[in-house]
Amino acid sequence: MKKLVLSVAAAALAFSTVSAFAADGAPARCVPLMQINSSPIIDDHTILLKLNNGAYKRMDLRGTCKNIAWDGYVRSSPENNFCATDTLHVLGPTPSNCQIEKIVAIDEAEAKSLIASKR
Repeated sequence: MKKLVLSVAAAALAFSTVSAFAADGAPARCVPLMQINSSPIIDDHTILLKLNNGAYKRMDLRGTCKNIAWDGYVRSSPENNFCATDTLHVLGPTPSNCQIEKIVAIDEAEAKSLIASKR
């Protein structure tokens, strides 16, 4: 009976792992770094991702990421993706950390509006 329970658990884990990935094999909540053309920081809450294929994504940061727009950031991760919940390390005289809350696809009109509002 234990073998059956373990097999069912293993099958459930395998199914949830497969369903967490998009059709192209990338995690559904992530953007492969190789697909990013540029990533201007809009403000202390938002980073815009312009992809190589011309599409845009908006990275919303959890809370206020103080001074990220002024000082910039680094990301330390062995992964080759930007993922929701990644930690960004703000550079500058008073370094801090903040997390990516979510990454959402946006259209070109919203991207242009974000760039126009950039401080």
